[in-house]
Amino acid sequence: MSRPGLQRYLLKVAYDGLFFSGSQRQSHINDGLEGAAAGLATVQGTMEDAMSRWTRQPITTFFASRTDAGVHALDNALHLDLQRLDKNGQPVDDPYPGDVILRATNANLSHRFPNYRTSGGPLRVTEAHMVAPDFNARFDVSTRQYTYYINANTGVHKKRLFEGATVWHIDHVLDAETMREAVKALVGTHDYTTFRSSGCQVCSFYFRETNPSGELGKDPNKDDPQL
Repeated sequence: MSRPGLQRYLLKVAYDGLFFSGSQRQSHINDGLEGAAAGLATVQGTMEDAMSRWTRQPITTFFASRTDAGVHALDNALHLDLQRLDKNGQPVDDPYPGDVILRATNANLSHRFPNYRTSGGPLRVTEAHMVAPDFNARFDVSTRQYTYYINANTGVHKKRLFEGATVWHIDHVLDAETMREAVKALVGTHDYTTFRSSGCQVCSFYFRETNPSGELGKDPNKDDPQL
C-alpha cells in the first residue's frame, strides 16, 4: 500500500441474482460485455471488468459473502485496492474520493445489461468508502444475514405480480403451527461444524421467525432479533 495514490476501498453492492451465474468469479465464464448481455456473467467478474475499464488497470475484488446463481443481494460488501492515475496513466498522490468510485462504476455497469427492466441494470454500487489498508471485507464482517420469503396462498390469482423473482409462492395453505414447532430446534446458538466446509468461518447460527402479524420472534439468548 506504499505506491502513490493506492487506496483500499469498501464498496457495498446490490444485485438481481437472476442475471448472474453466482457472485464468485469463475474461470470458464465471460464476465465482459458479451457475457453480461447473454446472462452468463458473475457479480465479481462483472464488477472487476467494469472497474478495470474506467480505471485503466487490473482490479481484484474480495467479497464479504458468496451467493449462488439466482440469489439476490440487498447489501453485499467487498474491498479492493485502487491506484489513481492521471490522463497519461501515471500515478498521482491523491486517491479517488468514494463518490467518484460509486458514480464512475455505476455509469459503466448501467449499459451492460440491455435486456434489464430498468436503465440502472441489475448490479449497482450503493456505497463507496475509503478504509484502512488492513481492512478485509470477508474477515472483518461481524454478521451475515440471509432472508427467505414464502407467500402462501390458496390460489394462483393471489400471487403478487412484482414479487415473482424474490418470493417463493406456494398455492396452498401451510400448517404454520407445525412449522413453528419444528423450527424450535433451530432457535439459539449451535455448533454446525459437521455441516460446513473446512474453510467456513461461521460457528454459530441465530434463527428469527416472522409471524403473520409481522412481529419478530427473538433468540432467547439475545436482546435483539438475530438471523
